[in-house]
Amino acid sequence: ASIYLTTSIVTSIVGSTWTKVAGTTTSDLLLDCTAGTSNQITYTATPTTVFNCTARISYICQTNDKSLEFGFYVNSTLQSNYITKVRYDTTSIVNNDVCTVNALLSLAQNDTLEVWCQNTSGGADIDVNEMSVIIVAID
Repeated sequence: ASIYLTTSIVTSIVGSTWTKVAGTTTSDLLLDCTAGTSNQITYTATPTTVFNCTARISYICQTNDKSLEFGFYVNSTLQSNYITKVRYDTTSIVNNDVCTVNALLSLAQNDTLEVWCQNTSGGADIDVNEMSVIIVAID
């Protein structure tokens, strides 16, 4: 299954809190999954399955010199073993940075997968302007 960002919306970060990446997503190839909510894949089959989950994210931080983290949430719980940490340290906020989050996650029926982010060096908005999420069953 896969989703990709079709409309970018600035993700407002308050303090150093995890926040769901904002924007409108469209789905593609939803085998045993649904994507009725933006930035969310719901696994609908009955056997619990391990998935290789990958998110590719292109973003701009609204303030220079910031430490950011991106990760997966499953059923509103951070998958803390699979966080990608990046440093946004450019002289111009017009430059895009790119990061990838990879995880092997076990999903049961009706589990939901989302991409979230946080600014660990204080609140600053993040504009995720491109994002794709792909999950592939491996067992």
